[in-house]
Amino acid sequence: MKLDRSDILHGYPAKKIRDFLGHGRDGAFSYRDYCEVETFFGVADDYFGYDAKAVTAELLKRGWIIKGKGRDLKECTEDQNTAIMILTQIGKQSRIVSLNRRFSRAEGEAVVAELVERAKAINARDDLLCGISDLRLYGSMLDPKVETVGDVDVAYELFYKQPPPGKRRSEWHIERAKQSGRNLQFREMLSYGATEVERLLKARKSRLSLMEMFHFEHLQPMPKFQVILKADRKPERQNKGTIREG
Repeated sequence: MKLDRSDILHGYPAKKIRDFLGHGRDGAFSYRDYCEVETFFGVADDYFGYDAKAVTAELLKRGWIIKGKGRDLKECTEDQNTAIMILTQIGKQSRIVSLNRRFSRAEGEAVVAELVERAKAINARDDLLCGISDLRLYGSMLDPKVETVGDVDVAYELFYKQPPPGKRRSEWHIERAKQSGRNLQFREMLSYGATEVERLLKARKSRLSLMEMFHFEHLQPMPKFQVILKADRKPERQNKGTIREG
C-alpha cells in the first residue's frame, strides 16, 4: 500500500517520508528512480540522522525501495556493479501522493473537468513542442460509492510534434528552453518541451496526482481506468522519459 497522510514511519510523519522519496528537491530520488547506496544514505542521514538505518529498513520491508546493482537497470550506468537503491512502483506512487485533506467527489469531478480543458487548450497551441495524446482516470474517483477522495489519479501520455524542416528535435527543445529564461542543465534542456507541457497540465493543482502512461501500464495488477481524453491525431513518438511530478 502506498503512503497515506496518516502514516507515521519510525516516528516521522508522511510528508517527511514523501519528501525523502523524492518529492522534495533534495530527496534521495529527486532526479531519477535509482540512487547509489552511498548517496542514498547521505541523504537519509540529512533527513533522519541516527534513525536513517531504521527508516531505510522499514522502507525496504514495505517494498517501496529495493537493493540492486547497476546492471538491474534498463538504462546504462558507468559501473554495472555499483550498489544502488531502486525506487519501486509503489515507492514512486508514494513519492507523488497527495497529503491533502480529503475532499468531495463533486470537487474531484471539477478537477477532472478542468484537467481535460487544460489538455485541449495545450493541444490547440502551436507554440508548444508536445501535446497530450491520452488521459486516463483511475483510483478512488472511479468508485461511485466513495463520497470523498484524497486525490484525483490520472495517467497521461505525451506526443512530440514534428520539428521545423531542417531542424533536429534536440535543437528545437534547446531553443525553447533558452526562450524560457530558466537556468537549466543541458540534459534538462533536451527534454524541455515535454517538461513545459507537463507543468502546464499539472497547473500546480495539489489535488491532482499525475503518472506517466509508461509507468501506469506497468502497474501490477493493472488498475481499472476510464479514458477521459484521447487525441484525434496519432502521436509521432511516445514519451517514456523521466517525468518530474508533484
